[in-house]
Amino acid sequence: MREELQGDQPSRLARQEAKGKGFDEREYSVILSPDKNGSFNTANGNSSQPWDQLVVEAEDHFTPPIRLITRILNLRMESFPEVEGPYELEATESYGTNADLYAGSHPLLHASQAAEDPRLSTDGVFNIAEIDQIYSCQGTTGNTSYYFPEDLDKPSWKPLVLRKAYLSVLILLSIGMAASQEILLQWSQSKGRLIQFHSPQNISHGVYFSWRYLPTIITVLFGIAHQILDTQVKRLDPFFRLAQPQGAPALQSLVVDTSNFFTWIRPPWPASRRVILSTISMVLTVAVLPTVQAASLDVKEVANDKEPPSHYIVFVSVIWSRVITVLLCLNALCCLLLLLALRCKSGLLHDPKGIVALAAMCTRSHILLNFEGLDGNSSDHEITERIRNRMFVLYKSSLWEGEFRTQTEDGPEASEGYRKMEPYPVTLSKTEFAFVLGVPAFLLALVPCLVFTEAHWLIIRLPFLLVGFAVLVKLLWGILDTRLRLVEPYYRLILGSASARTLGLDYSGTFLYTLPIRAFLNKHYLLSLVGSGTILLDVLAVSLASCAIRGSSFFHRTGEAPENSILKGNAETFKSFWVSFMLSMVILVLLCVTTISAFWKRRKIVLPRKPGSLAFIILNCHQAQWLVSLVDTETWSTKQIIEFLEHSGKTFGLGWYAGRDGKIYCGIDEEPLVGRWSVNSSLANEPEVWKEA
Repeated sequence: MREELQGDQPSRLARQEAKGKGFDEREYSVILSPDKNGSFNTANGNSSQPWDQLVVEAEDHFTPPIRLITRILNLRMESFPEVEGPYELEATESYGTNADLYAGSHPLLHASQAAEDPRLSTDGVFNIAEIDQIYSCQGTTGNTSYYFPEDLDKPSWKPLVLRKAYLSVLILLSIGMAASQEILLQWSQSKGRLIQFHSPQNISHGVYFSWRYLPTIITVLFGIAHQILDTQVKRLDPFFRLAQPQGAPALQSLVVDTSNFFTWIRPPWPASRRVILSTISMVLTVAVLPTVQAASLDVKEVANDKEPPSHYIVFVSVIWSRVITVLLCLNALCCLLLLLALRCKSGLLHDPKGIVALAAMCTRSHILLNFEGLDGNSSDHEITERIRNRMFVLYKSSLWEGEFRTQTEDGPEASEGYRKMEPYPVTLSKTEFAFVLGVPAFLLALVPCLVFTEAHWLIIRLPFLLVGFAVLVKLLWGILDTRLRLVEPYYRLILGSASARTLGLDYSGTFLYTLPIRAFLNKHYLLSLVGSGTILLDVLAVSLASCAIRGSSFFHRTGEAPENSILKGNAETFKSFWVSFMLSMVILVLLCVTTISAFWKRRKIVLPRKPGSLAFIILNCHQAQWLVSLVDTETWSTKQIIEFLEHSGKTFGLGWYAGRDGKIYCGIDEEPLVGRWSVNSSLANEPEVWKEA
């Protein structure tokens, strides 16, 4: 049986790819044969005769093989309606080229079909429009397992920070900093000092800056580099798992939430080696290293018989120096192991930014059927029970169903109980607000008390105390920063009339120092303000490190205390002290004002459930009308898809919409919607939700 088919209009990318490979001709063949345990079950009894191989020639080189195979199977089922299964399906792409290098045969898919499943399961065959129009499938895909051949040309896009060059630089920096710390220690012990002076005013500006500010600046910037690395590792780890040959269980990929603040303390369950290593490295460099470094350089008064009667020396503390060296070596080891763990391919062609990137990956397969009847209002129990036994695979830039397992590893839901679905605030909860605001406000009152009263002995003996408080503020501020980065696109969709560009927003992966500018240009001013506060917190750690002295010594312009002892507050100049102190106070005030503004402005708006996982995006758009527009776009970049959607002039919103099956769902779709989302929306509890729209 042979039939010529008219393919879809080829995209520019497809033409370039085919031209580069020099295709002369292609043929697609599908073999449907009895499974390994027997033969086809027909109305006339068992028959051991296999079906003939069917070959279809494409009219041009750009005809999508998926559409060809779909037509082939439809024809075959019409010719042999008595066949019920079980059967095995194997599709092969054969092509010839001008260069022998590309000549050969490439397997497209291989799937097994259970006898009791009456539907035609040909994984890799249908796109979302064909599923809706031809088969009108209802419910899930049952316990059918799907297997895929090895992808010999698997893509492996990775951001710069996950590539060998970046990780190699971090390893070399860690080793170099550890060696430098040891050299400084040995030099300090051999000479008895690093710096000797009678008064800070006698030290050159370069030496003074290197002593009081440079070490803290270096450790803070070093921590930022690892924080960026950790963010990208956690963001892309589900895709690394899905790109494995056998895929990954839903509990280790689709439902894993890597955006939680507590990943500082506990990686998302179940953590991969990549996530564990990046978390350890980030905690060491962001939280521990700056705090320990503040105590590594100490000042000692040395008395002598000459005039003046005493002088001061700066030396390296042996204990704290050894701790820093161990931390840096441990960090280098983590980065090295992370480099080895990231050698696997990601399976991505482009950066999967925003809602639209993942949605495009789901339009080629049956994966959306696993979420039939679910939406953003569904409980964790319903979602987990539906997909916990299913493996999912990232194959050919699309998400597919994989093997069905009767037994799976227990996840946190099994051991801790299912969490009740609760609306998720787009800003801080009251408890989070109390902590995020309370610590900077407490520090705003504590710093003057420690600096200008007799309690200054505490920060002189514990010079890392103020830096430790700055690190604590940064950790708590991360709650607000992470929350706004994550929910900003959904907040804009709740407001309604959002452009297609909103579907491509992904602030969670945006570089720390460019976030305020990008958010400001997008007119997301609150997020820009919060992002600026994150940058100011790094400045706060440096400025507070210079406030660990007796501030009462600088009430006079001379900067000299009644007792002219550097150990009692004369380790700074008049100007350096007041600049550092006032800068710290201004930053703390700005943090408090920003926290109050963020909480007050968005306190009444909530999302149906917490975002952060791949399953959340699928839940909110698996029946959306706009998904049909994304057919055959899984290989496009987010920018290309957004430009394509913008030409339609449609706007989007988050609320109640009529799905492609005629039922009402809560999620993201093109406007007009059936109703706007709110926590007290009447559609959430009315029985007509599931009536035909």
